[in-house]
Amino acid sequence: MIRRYLILTALLAVMYGCANPVKSTLSPRYNDFRPYTIAIAPVAWEGQSEVEDKEIARLFRTMTGEKLRAMNYRVVTPEDPDIKKAGPEAKDAASLSRQLAADLDSDAVLYIHITGWDKDRMVTYAALAVKARFELYSSGGEPLWSAEYSTKESDLRLDKKPLELAVIKIYEPRVQRFVDAVFSTLPQGGVPKRAQKTFFQWLP
Repeated sequence: MIRRYLILTALLAVMYGCANPVKSTLSPRYNDFRPYTIAIAPVAWEGQSEVEDKEIARLFRTMTGEKLRAMNYRVVTPEDPDIKKAGPEAKDAASLSRQLAADLDSDAVLYIHITGWDKDRMVTYAALAVKARFELYSSGGEPLWSAEYSTKESDLRLDKKPLELAVIKIYEPRVQRFVDAVFSTLPQGGVPKRAQKTFFQWLP
């Protein structure tokens, strides 16, 4: 009986995988800036050139935009040429953010870095480990928020094809859960300060 319980526990652990807590940092001046319009830069892969996938990057960016809109932010998604035209002088995220925010009339710029997308499969076992870092900078180049997260989900089945399909090939739910977890550490958006000033101009 005890042996069966241990086997069942091990199988459940394999099926549901594991996730580390989201590591996040929020600037104490976040509410002073209160960004409303956020430009999402194209997703960057770090040290993952052998597995770089445009569809995965698109999913991360699209789902991030949808999540921010649901949190009452306005979203701008510039294309790669908008990033490249910032010029060689924009050598760091702060200076690039200042230029992009000015060009796109945004309050902040969000960067997404996929730092891990590791597949592991055997005959009846498949796993996918995902790691990413998110960084939000104000239009003045000041860090406002950052979050780093990693998850690993795996499964153990007798049929190889449904196993690979469930864990590795159909990864949209994984990315959605990942994005939801990350943005649980970001404050909700609200009425932009510029709009507030315009609304209250008639008051004495």
